[in-house]
Amino acid sequence: MASATFVLLLFLLLLLLVLSSLQFSAAGSINRTQSPKYTKPDHRIDLGSSLSPSSANSSWPSLYGRFAFGFYPQGNSGFAIGIWYAQIPQHSVVVWTPNPNYPPFSSNATLNLTSAGSFILKRTPQDPEEHFVYDGFYISWAYMSDSGNFALFDSGHNNLWQSFDFPTNNLLPGQSLLPGQAMHSSVSETNHSDGRFVLVMEQEGNLVQYPSGKLTKKFAYWESATNMYTLGDYVTLNLDEEGSLYLSNSSGHTVKNLATGGTPINDTVFYRMTLDVDGIFRLYSIGLDDQKKSKSWSIMWESSTDKCIPKGICGMNAYCTYNPMEDKEAVCNCIPGFDFIDKTQQGSDCRLQSDHHQDCSGILIQNGNFFMPKLEHVNWEDQYEVFPFPTEGACKEACLLDSDCEVALFGDDDQSCSLQKLPLRYGRRPVNTSTATTLTFVRGRNCGSFTTPDTLPHYSTCFYVRLIHL
Repeated sequence: MASATFVLLLFLLLLLLVLSSLQFSAAGSINRTQSPKYTKPDHRIDLGSSLSPSSANSSWPSLYGRFAFGFYPQGNSGFAIGIWYAQIPQHSVVVWTPNPNYPPFSSNATLNLTSAGSFILKRTPQDPEEHFVYDGFYISWAYMSDSGNFALFDSGHNNLWQSFDFPTNNLLPGQSLLPGQAMHSSVSETNHSDGRFVLVMEQEGNLVQYPSGKLTKKFAYWESATNMYTLGDYVTLNLDEEGSLYLSNSSGHTVKNLATGGTPINDTVFYRMTLDVDGIFRLYSIGLDDQKKSKSWSIMWESSTDKCIPKGICGMNAYCTYNPMEDKEAVCNCIPGFDFIDKTQQGSDCRLQSDHHQDCSGILIQNGNFFMPKLEHVNWEDQYEVFPFPTEGACKEACLLDSDCEVALFGDDDQSCSLQKLPLRYGRRPVNTSTATTLTFVRGRNCGSFTTPDTLPHYSTCFYVRLIHL
């Protein structure tokens, strides 16, 4: 009897031990599930990391090498800081710069994510430290993502700053242009300083292109026509991962599609929207297989196919011509009698040629010959007054009697006379010249002391006239 009781007690004791063990194991499993251990993001940039053009560490690549942040060559011997496509070196494009108008850095410049939690730039070892892009809270680490976004984080993994919030001349998939923000074109493909054109996401919901420094409706040359949306709609320009370019409001409603997109983004396809040097913004794509075959970026969509549309593509006293059948760049030409101030820059302003002179016995003379060239089908802007005149002669006289007039444009079709001042701006020869209005351009200056507003000038007196049939 005692033996049986002992065996029963031993069995119960073993059973309790087994149950306790199972309960402990289960509790351990629950604890591990409820409190997972945090793992650091792969490829993050820790405090103490630094970059310099002269060191082996001149840039920080993203996890899979799609993009890189750091120093890249700028000019003949200098360097700039930015983000670029690192996986396609043959057709690499800089997609972001912190300040496009920074002068180039020397090879001994440094960027340092200090142990004190600051992001410090030193132009030379002797120069004082300056905060590069952020000088607020304590920075714990940085991250260069494969989306092309460079970001700074605090110890709680909160995003303190990111390059996506400050677009320059490119939008990448997942990036937006917010109300009040602007994108600037570059000076050239290699000089990323602010250029001649700007794309603005206006507060009232309209996406508009302007010449730089002339942000008024008069100078706009392209717009999305979405300004029917109110301030509260918070309209933004967006590029998604499928290559769709569109405007949407705060409720997520698509206000307008600009480009419907193509193949979803993956490890072999890249998309970007760029405000190009010529003032047209375009959606591009390229595949890794394409770049291996030396193919370039493909244009999926562009705001204009006429490269003369951007106001300011040519300088003052110049006009733009473009033939889409030739698939070449737009060409700038000075008006007759004028020449480029900087002959190395086709987009520079034009001024009167030095070998022209005013002969007070008649009209403008060049090398002893009357100078009356022709220029066909060019439209100009910036007129300051328009009058109805029945004849070209009356238009000339009106210009000569007006002390502010230096240019007259006479319309053969409607007998209109537009009086203007030099310099002429935004001249453009339309692609379809058969529909262009035929005008006569007259530049006149009366230098006869006896001519008064009460006396119409005679063309034999001291002034010169240049006739250009447009």
